Amino acid sequence: MDIALASKKNPDISKNVALTLFLTGIFMGALDHGIVGPAFSSINRFFGIATLWGVWSFTIYTLMKCRNDRVIESTIREMKGV
Repeated sequence: MDIALASKKNPDISKNVALTLFLTGIFMGALDHGIVGPAFSSINRFFGIATLWGVWSFTIYTLMKCRNDRVIESTIREMKGV
């Protein structure tokens, strides 16, 4: 009986761990944008990149990050069965 109860609790724990990791990743991404945004001009100057190229590279980075967040979210939804 205890084994049956333990096996029922394991999927909930793994789902909670996956959700916690996903939310931590979102927080880290927001923190990353909060650091890179204000330091953008300094980063461009350090690497000798024109402002136009820097803006495009940051835009592409942001779009790819948003896309990957959606892919991860859909994967977690499939795991949960939502």
